[in-house]
Amino acid sequence: METTTESEEGSAKLPETQQ
Repeated sequence: METTTESEEGSAKLPETQQ
């Protein structure tokens, strides 16, 4: 998933993206 750019805001929705 290309949610790396919105990892800061998406952390609340997809906290597993930062892992």
